[in-house]
Amino acid sequence: MEIKQVSLDDYKPAGAHLVFWNYYRTLLEEANGSLPKRIDFDPLKIASVLHTMALSQYVDENTQVVRLIGGGHDSLWPPSMVGANLFDHIDEGTAAARKIAYKEIIGRPCGCLIEEETLDKTGGTIRYSGLILPTLSKDDTPTIFIGSYDFAADDLEMRLSGEAGISSRRTKSITYIDLDLTS
Repeated sequence: MEIKQVSLDDYKPAGAHLVFWNYYRTLLEEANGSLPKRIDFDPLKIASVLHTMALSQYVDENTQVVRLIGGGHDSLWPPSMVGANLFDHIDEGTAAARKIAYKEIIGRPCGCLIEEETLDKTGGTIRYSGLILPTLSKDDTPTIFIGSYDFAADDLEMRLSGEAGISSRRTKSITYIDLDLTS
């Protein structure tokens, strides 16, 4: 797995990530050097990419609760994901990589672009990237993560892979994005 780091100004997203990133940068500016609060995140401001979005809450090292998941994820995740612990639905290797990334997101705090692939039971592969950005919870800790996900597959490929059944996921790379917080 490759690990990289990029500055706030050097991160250049595209597609759904660009829409989310531009909105998040606005929230960062409004937060005056701090992370934005979850309550300040207005999904209607990025309505065009809501189907790519997911929201989760870091509870502890072994618990990441999925709070919301967009319709673009339906083929690759079971319908019962909302309210579930993400780590119960991914293999140990992917979970280990995610746990490292989540600790960094909270500890620095920083953003994170994770590039992964799913492998289905017929040998099919779907590559995707997730831009995961922290927001502050009610207790002012950076434990509410909002992410946009960009899948390198069309709807048919996604549906066929989901129908075959996902056998595993692999993390290919993690890029940490310095949020340049001043306070």
